[in-house]
Amino acid sequence: MKKLLCCLLAFSSLFCMSACQQSNTSKQTLSYGEKYIPSRLVGQEEEKQTYYIFNKDGTAEYHYYYTGSTQVFAYTIYLKYQIVEEESMVFCFYDGVRYSAEDTEKSVESDFTAEFMYTENFLMSTGGGIYLAESYLEEIPNFGK
Repeated sequence: MKKLLCCLLAFSSLFCMSACQQSNTSKQTLSYGEKYIPSRLVGQEEEKQTYYIFNKDGTAEYHYYYTGSTQVFAYTIYLKYQIVEEESMVFCFYDGVRYSAEDTEKSVESDFTAEFMYTENFLMSTGGGIYLAESYLEEIPNFGK
């Protein structure tokens, strides 16, 4: 009986170790062609949303919208990005900008960069901000309401 119990414990230990190792080596992916919206801005009107969109071809877009008392920031920054898969990190670099007609500041610098840890469901900027994938927001319908 002791031998059977020891064998069962040894087998379950191997199974657990194997499962842990698989989860540590599983690859995260970006959700391509989908909006990643800042968690603090969920529920904002669509035409006034701020978000990132990543494309499979190594390009991305950052749409930004903000209105102050006398200022309007409304633009799209075009980015090139590189992924470091081992760290689930994505690094974004400025590749151009298009200002909306209502933008009053024209203030984007050509050295704009952004760095994120990523999963299909969210991005976490190195500054601590969280961006949620639109499809993931459907799974948590009360978030930001």
